[in-house]
Amino acid sequence: MPGQSGHNRMVDNDQFEWTRMTQRGVFTRSQAVACGVSQKAATRAIKRGEWLPVVGRGWVLEGQPVTIEQGAWAAKLTLPNAVIWGPSAVQLHRPKAPLPRTGVITVAVCGGATLNPQGILARHVALPESEQSWVLGLPVQKLLPALTDSLAWLAPEHAGAPFGWALARDLISPEPFAAVIASRAGRRGCRQLAQYAELAAAGAGSPPELVLQRVLQGRGITGWEPNRRLRLADGSLVRPDLLNEQVKGIIEVDGLAAHRTLSQLKRDRERQNQLILSGYKLLRFTPDDIANRPDHCADLVQQWTTQ
Repeated sequence: MPGQSGHNRMVDNDQFEWTRMTQRGVFTRSQAVACGVSQKAATRAIKRGEWLPVVGRGWVLEGQPVTIEQGAWAAKLTLPNAVIWGPSAVQLHRPKAPLPRTGVITVAVCGGATLNPQGILARHVALPESEQSWVLGLPVQKLLPALTDSLAWLAPEHAGAPFGWALARDLISPEPFAAVIASRAGRRGCRQLAQYAELAAAGAGSPPELVLQRVLQGRGITGWEPNRRLRLADGSLVRPDLLNEQVKGIIEVDGLAAHRTLSQLKRDRERQNQLILSGYKLLRFTPDDIANRPDHCADLVQQWTTQ
């Protein structure tokens, strides 16, 4: 059509459109050429910004926000034998998981040299079929193994938030988690995983929570249950760090990561208000309190529960 841009002519190409849409809008240059787009038109589209890079060899048309799903498709088109692995697999299963948003797609490859094309982090890991599933037409590591490998590979300062998040949503339970960890013996992050296995067995979402549990138990202060589900008066479901139904008491261990943004602070205050309106009393400690003044924390709890 006269006056029509190269971009629009490509969109009108039915084969090209079908290829894109079956891959969440992602395509490679070679696929576009196979659909009838000339090399000259492809080069022009890239120079004009009509094609935008995703990761590896993947492209999308302008005007589309690049999503984790598109990144995963681009990675698969770049490394056809790869399985979406670790943090990226978790994000495909649970898009709201509190994982670092790096823009890098993590994949597992088996055999041959481990390559890392632009925006793709390829790990040489043999994934058994029992740990693989299909999500959005892509081979993706199952959620629990993906969470486990993420906790092993992430830096400690980034692993705590996804662990607590997963534990609070029953995505991690002690026995299956321990079994997956056992299958990772000798791999990177084993020591870190052992610490998280201990936390999961105790129902604690973080090391400070576990320390406080043990301090209270050592002092004979009983009745406190970790991460137990609680239905509030407004119908919402929460899982306090420690709950004592006998005294209608709740203990929260507050780290900086949970209150870093205004929206996080707002959600926390709304949650606290609903707890109070539902008849519960709260004590709040910081990880520093528990690390440096554990007996003082226990004294406050004991004083509070005997009032």
